[in-house]
Amino acid sequence: MKADKYRFDGARTCDLRALSCDGKEDATDKDEIPAKTAEKLQKMTALEAER
Repeated sequence: MKADKYRFDGARTCDLRALSCDGKEDATDKDEIPAKTAEKLQKMTALEAER
């Protein structure tokens, strides 16, 4: 779950029963992982080259 769903600022009543606990809502698309990994590796390589 996203952390902002747990934020409590007192503006409303905190009701944990309203929060999802099954993980389906925030499920990661497994097809996106290799592409994101490759993108992050390129960024890391570029940052290391700047040293």
